Amino acid sequence: VERFEESEFDDRFAWRSSVVTEFVSEVARRVDGDLSLTLHPDPYPGHLYERSGIDLASLAEHVDEFVVPLYDTAYGTTYWLESLASGFRDVLDAPLAVELYAVDIEIDNLVHAAEVADAYANDVLFGYDASNAQAAIRRLDAEAREGESYG
Repeated sequence: VERFEESEFDDRFAWRSSVVTEFVSEVARRVDGDLSLTLHPDPYPGHLYERSGIDLASLAEHVDEFVVPLYDTAYGTTYWLESLASGFRDVLDAPLAVELYAVDIEIDNLVHAAEVADAYANDVLFGYDASNAQAAIRRLDAEAREGESYG
């Protein structure tokens, strides 16, 4: 409260956003290489700004990509994943990566979720289970190749 009152701002949301943006700017100056910023999975206009002080346009000047974790324990349905990924694609003018949860997920479901996310994201990341992630990547790679038949 004191820092806000001592600031030049009258609007608490604007002040909070300036603090977050300045922090990310400082981090960007200290990081060698690419800088990714993870966002809460809520693309609804104004929510990130009001809840967390995140101004996407201002932060895009300091980061190389935004990462949105869209976790499910099964990915049995993906309409919600598509809605959220599409929502972020609509509001971001910066690279977007969608992170999927890969622990104990059926490979077919994980592959389908990756295909859905890939339609909207620049990158799809797999979290927490390297063996499932590798299996999904191998399957996606195999499906992308032209096959040859012999015989």
